[in-house]
Amino acid sequence: MVEISSAAMEDSVGAFTWLTQAMSGVNTLRGVELDTRHVLLQHLHSVCLVVLWILAYAAKIVLALLPTLVPLPVLTEALQKISTLAEEYDNDSAAVRTDESSRNHLVMVSKSPIGRSLTQVLALMNDVPSSSNKYAFLQDLADRVIEENKVEGEKFSSVNQAALRRGFSRTINLLGQSLESHQQHGSFLGRMVRHLPSRAMLSTVSLPGPLAKIRSLIGNILLPFNLWMQRTNANEATHLTNLADTDMAEKFATELLWIAEKLLANGWMEDAIEQWSSAPSLAELSLYASPKVQKSLVRLSALLCKGLVGNTNIPQDVCLQLVILWLPLLCNATHGGDGPIFSSVEKVDLERQLERLVAALPETDQEQVLSIWLQEYALSQSDWPNLQKCYDSWCSSMRKLEIETPKVME
Repeated sequence: MVEISSAAMEDSVGAFTWLTQAMSGVNTLRGVELDTRHVLLQHLHSVCLVVLWILAYAAKIVLALLPTLVPLPVLTEALQKISTLAEEYDNDSAAVRTDESSRNHLVMVSKSPIGRSLTQVLALMNDVPSSSNKYAFLQDLADRVIEENKVEGEKFSSVNQAALRRGFSRTINLLGQSLESHQQHGSFLGRMVRHLPSRAMLSTVSLPGPLAKIRSLIGNILLPFNLWMQRTNANEATHLTNLADTDMAEKFATELLWIAEKLLANGWMEDAIEQWSSAPSLAELSLYASPKVQKSLVRLSALLCKGLVGNTNIPQDVCLQLVILWLPLLCNATHGGDGPIFSSVEKVDLERQLERLVAALPETDQEQVLSIWLQEYALSQSDWPNLQKCYDSWCSSMRKLEIETPKVME
């Protein structure tokens, strides 16, 4: 019995030893498998980083090579409003080309040396910060040149008109870019671009042999562009940062109002109205602007609407377009900020002018305008402008028309 028990115990020990060795082998295989998976994940992560870096660098090259054709604000607007891409791209491209030509010392924008000089002064007003003592100098210089040109007669008055028209167009474009840059700074797209991996970050990632060679090859090919790209990107970044500044948007809005007042004072209201009725992007962006920006834009819109009353030189479609574009801002603007936009007397007077303006439109156009007013007025916190009398009058006219000619309404 003792001998049998010893043999059984030896067999049990042998079996246990074999099982232990087998388990050890399985653990080793599992460890190898885990290490292989870890290496594969690391390689996949490295490949993704390289591809993302190549795409980001390619995007930088495209934006650096085509800054005048595809500026970042226009590109973002195109992505957000693809349905109106063709029409808005033409307008924005023309405005950008005007802006770039004015930056290059405004060569050959006018046949008159005085016209070129005045256009340059107005452009420099856009570029110089309002906090600088040179800004007051430029504004006084522009006032003096304009007044001296008026004294000299019709020839130099036309020079004033052309320069102010260009300045108004350029400032509209700059204000739109500023509001767009400020809006996209906190958008998902802006955050995504800012979090793209940089070249310095990717250079610290250890890559497998073939991928490291590819990265080195791409770096050598793009090496001649590095210095030029750094200067271009630095200038572009500074420009976009300045545009995104809220103070710059307030400055551009104030300058727009100043130029518009100059145009109206000299009898060139048609120029301002034509451009103001053709700025749908700015009208939409203005709804989300700061109270100070809205204050200047509301005063400007009200000034032009008031000038439309009884003016037979402006086509009705232009009047309708201007009212439709800027009526939402009049209803939704933050009437506060650093003070009220209008006094009580001014509000009453402007309401009457708006009523006269709407009443002068055809009935179908009145319906469109009053529908927009009712929608915006009912959902806003402001009680101005109240066009209820105009709305009641339109309803009464439509009832009479339906009774007299029932077939027309069918």
